[in-house]
Amino acid sequence: MKYSDRLQDSQSGIAYYHGIIEITENELATNKLSISLRTSPHGKDQAYYKNSFSITFAEATNETGLLIKAAEHCLKKVYREGLQYQKVGVFLGGLVGAQGVQQNFFAKKDVKKSTALMNVLDDLNRSHGRDTVRFAASGMNDDWKMRQKMISPRYTTRWRDLPIVE
Repeated sequence: MKYSDRLQDSQSGIAYYHGIIEITENELATNKLSISLRTSPHGKDQAYYKNSFSITFAEATNETGLLIKAAEHCLKKVYREGLQYQKVGVFLGGLVGAQGVQQNFFAKKDVKKSTALMNVLDDLNRSHGRDTVRFAASGMNDDWKMRQKMISPRYTTRWRDLPIVE
């Protein structure tokens, strides 16, 4: 696999990260995004490598396109060609309510336009199912996704997983 293919797979996984999607659904915004990656500490064929990079935003955001661009920038800062990565992490920090975001006086961003676009995307995904419409950066290949065939029911966090007693 070429460097560009491996980097693209990592970028797709990060772009598809559900935390980015969930902050929008929960009406939150983030002040900081961090990417970390590491190789296996037990690998015999390569040295252990671990690194991370963060971006702090001038104002909290939940705009998916901006978060994907920031994540890709962070990934390019820490990615090293030729390594077999075991884990990639995406961390969102400084979460605040999206309605109470402190605006940056010097920002030249059309908030109404980006909010309207994100609302349309969210409405389409809500009415037609998750991932009906998604950013191209998340890719079409889902090989990087976690395998969750044997996942336990989530009784404490999902109403639909609760057993029904009759």
